[in-house]
Amino acid sequence: MANRIGTLAFNEACQIILKTCPNNYAKAYARAGLSMTDRNDIAVQAIYILSNTSHWHGDMSRVVKNTLREFASQKLDCKHEDVVCTRCLKDNTIFCNRCHEQVYHV
Repeated sequence: MANRIGTLAFNEACQIILKTCPNNYAKAYARAGLSMTDRNDIAVQAIYILSNTSHWHGDMSRVVKNTLREFASQKLDCKHEDVVCTRCLKDNTIFCNRCHEQVYHV
């Protein structure tokens, strides 16, 4: 999985949280997320960050939260971790590009 979805990369989202989010737990999770490269680790970290941003509001918070939701939805159960998977926009199902098996449903 590329570490960029939409307009923000995961690291960019973490940096914005560190600068503008008032929640110290979200900041701690974002700081830890800066060093992550594994897509499943990033997906789980995005969930931890999101769970601590409920009182963060504004235009930038919406962009960052939407980005984190996308990363959180990318947690894959596919055995082909080196393969970028494809999301079916119709029903948010994710398929492995190598074996074409359904690997996650959001």
